[in-house]
Amino acid sequence: MEKRKILKELKYSLEVTALRNWAILYNVLILGVTGFFALMDGIDQANTHIAAGITLALTLVPLNGYYIVRFWKIFRSPEYYKVYKAKLSQPKGGAFRDTIRFTVLLEDAEDRFVVDTHSIFRTRSFAGPLLVDYVNQIVTIAYNDRTEEVVVIG
Repeated sequence: MEKRKILKELKYSLEVTALRNWAILYNVLILGVTGFFALMDGIDQANTHIAAGITLALTLVPLNGYYIVRFWKIFRSPEYYKVYKAKLSQPKGGAFRDTIRFTVLLEDAEDRFVVDTHSIFRTRSFAGPLLVDYVNQIVTIAYNDRTEEVVVIG
């Protein structure tokens, strides 16, 4: 597939959109809560600011590191992605609470293999693709055979 076309599909895919939305949501929540506590007048305001800075460092650095690595993995070697149609019919528990991934069969004229999507689907959420909207639906999936990366396009 043409590199420019696959990059556009990856950029606007269900998976990248969900990751972007969660990254924004979590960053805003952490910054908001930390900012609220930093602005509170306390007995010792310097300690409050130090605690807020430590909280930001301990929460935002790993969180954003995770998202940077995920985006890097998705967009690495885009010229090797192949696009498939697959049915999301075998949900499995995901890496975190209320997250779901699917085992899907990808096939074309040359090959047939089974892969797992990432845990981007949620059983309940206001900021992500819900399981009930995608179970037993046929979606487009991009698979990079060099990096073994699976991306749900939508």
